[in-house]
Amino acid sequence: MAAWPETLRSALAPLAGGCQLQLPFTETEQGLKRGKIAYSWAQIKQWIKPELPAGIMDLAEETPLLIPLNLVVPLFLATRKPSTPKAASTIDAKIPDVFFAAQPAATAEVEPPPAAPPAVEAPQPAAVAPPAPPAPAKAQPPQPASPPMAVVEPAAPAPEVQPEDMATLFGQPFKKSWAPVEIIQKCSGLPGMSGALMALQDGLLVAGQMPSPVNSETMAAFLPQMFGRMSHYTKELKLGEPTQFMLVVGDVPMQINKVGGIFFLAYGCAGQRLPAAQLELVIAHLEQQSRNA
Repeated sequence: MAAWPETLRSALAPLAGGCQLQLPFTETEQGLKRGKIAYSWAQIKQWIKPELPAGIMDLAEETPLLIPLNLVVPLFLATRKPSTPKAASTIDAKIPDVFFAAQPAATAEVEPPPAAPPAVEAPQPAAVAPPAPPAPAKAQPPQPASPPMAVVEPAAPAPEVQPEDMATLFGQPFKKSWAPVEIIQKCSGLPGMSGALMALQDGLLVAGQMPSPVNSETMAAFLPQMFGRMSHYTKELKLGEPTQFMLVVGDVPMQINKVGGIFFLAYGCAGQRLPAAQLELVIAHLEQQSRNA
């Protein structure tokens, strides 16, 4: 509780091993959705068990106190119960199949073909004189042969130039250093991306630009927990520790990278692919900064 007043922390320090702060589940869940958990001193005093001695701290009742998200998120996930799966519906085998039941073949009476009409004698054609032969056509002089047309093949399209580094990717080739806010803003504008985020290992937000309704601070608090659980699974499978994993929610792709002590999240657009080549340049730049730090 580093953000609490020094006088309050000093007064509560002797009781640290013998008391607990029991936050209400519903109000804490609403605070996580907003990305901020804060209560007044009057509320927190009621939730500390066992009750504090009278007059332990002379602090205004309405004084707001922040609760760090990185402390609340793991406890909140542990208390949530998995939803009960719905029972699969079954079909009674005794119900008759009314759509594919055999249908009786229909019979039709065949009528005999009608009798042929009596033959009628065709009239004899009248004699016609043969036409006069046409006059011979005048011979046409030979025409000169037209020269063959040259076949012109379409020009091949010029190969697309791939950027070599992040400065070229973002259109500023002479820029060498990039602040986290600049990297997040530029990455959010790449094709196929709608947001990006950086967070520290303790879940604190460094810089973030996420589409509504995603809260940047809440996402930053969850990233270390998500990556830690995935790392636990890969170690159990003897695969080693991951540095990147992909996650698709609905039709929105997400890529989470761990670079040194930084977590980088690339948030995609619905139904589109993330720009893999461009993101590789960004990750390479972050790794270079981590080595030089």
